[in-house]
Amino acid sequence: KSLFESEENYRALVEQANDGVVVIQDGTVRFVNSAITKMTGYSTDELLDSNFLEYIKQSEIENVKTKYAKRMKGEPVPKYESKIVRKDGEIIEVEFNGGLTNYNGTIADLVMVRDITERKKAEEERNRLFNLSSDLIGIAGFDGVFKQLNPAWRTTLGYSIAELMSKPFIYFIHPDDIQKTTAEIDKLSIGQRTIDFENRYFHKDGSIRHISWTATPLVKEKTMYCIGRDITERKKIEVALIESEEKFRELMSQAPYAISIVNPDGRIDQVNQTFMKLWGFTAEAWSVIKENYNLLEDAEAIRLGTMPLIEKAFNGENVELPLIEYISKNTMDTIGIETTSNTRWIHVRLYPIKNSNGDIVKVVNVAENITLRRQAEIALRESEAGYRNLIEQNPQLIEVYTPNGQLVKINNAYCSLICINDETIQWMYENYNLLE
Repeated sequence: KSLFESEENYRALVEQANDGVVVIQDGTVRFVNSAITKMTGYSTDELLDSNFLEYIKQSEIENVKTKYAKRMKGEPVPKYESKIVRKDGEIIEVEFNGGLTNYNGTIADLVMVRDITERKKAEEERNRLFNLSSDLIGIAGFDGVFKQLNPAWRTTLGYSIAELMSKPFIYFIHPDDIQKTTAEIDKLSIGQRTIDFENRYFHKDGSIRHISWTATPLVKEKTMYCIGRDITERKKIEVALIESEEKFRELMSQAPYAISIVNPDGRIDQVNQTFMKLWGFTAEAWSVIKENYNLLEDAEAIRLGTMPLIEKAFNGENVELPLIEYISKNTMDTIGIETTSNTRWIHVRLYPIKNSNGDIVKVVNVAENITLRRQAEIALRESEAGYRNLIEQNPQLIEVYTPNGQLVKINNAYCSLICINDETIQWMYENYNLLE
């Protein structure tokens, strides 16, 4: 006996649903829940007995009409995306998922309507960041096979995306770095995040690229989300520091990193153009900065708690600061400087330069702007969190399987309906296979 033989029974089940619910007979709207009225801006009276195609965007009508006809013939129609025009003229993105049902004694099309406008905007923003980022962004399995790569891989390594995805990534790594890379993947496979792991990749032309990695694992899916930055130029700078100050100064002017040469008393002696650009300083402001700014009194560094590490550099140690979100206004206000660049995520390394007697004569401050990389990491985490929330909050029963049939996730609705405890759920994750 159909659950939807009466509008009263139907309304009791779906009126409180988050998704919109529509019943269509002969192309006419026969029932809508309150979620549909909120979604479209039309009242229930306006929607009932109207042609459902009136609310579909013109360019989508033929596709929706075709799928409706197929479904009414009993043909399977997978859920699909379309666009609805609200009463106020706004166009929203939706997902339709329909099926035949018995409504008041007559065959009807029962359609679940989900507003995916915000999800689509988030996807577009994520894709824009993914495609435009100069950092290497990729998704790979613990088996060493790439699943998705952004265009920066081609730019950085010279291989086409197809070439990179045709072989395990170990194939492109310097032989001397394979063992430590494998060890790092083992750590990821048990849930440990990777932060600032460095290895060397071969460019297609045979040259070597130094890459610094941040990676987040999804253990159940046996997958890792990776963001890599080409630090080859930075490595050259580090080598130059060891070899000679003269060579370092030559590279400094062309370096993509913000570099400042600091005197032992904390006053800045010189900076490169990347430094000026990063912090938005004008040539006029530079004279004020050189006169009034002192790295050992930096207000923002004090607030962030990194000053003890900075002081170590002035005592002769090579220092690497943790990743910090630096708000330059907090420091510049103390010396009366305005900047067009306020907040930046930076990765700072400090290298003391000593004379033949071992006395510190300069401290080199190398700041890497990692703002875009941090935004990419946040976008990836939010994408994953949104996916999980979508599953957990969905009132429908959801099971998630790997391609080989292994159960990796069931949502709260499933657990509540079946009435299973945590011990049983864990047993199912470890033993149940849909294909068996």
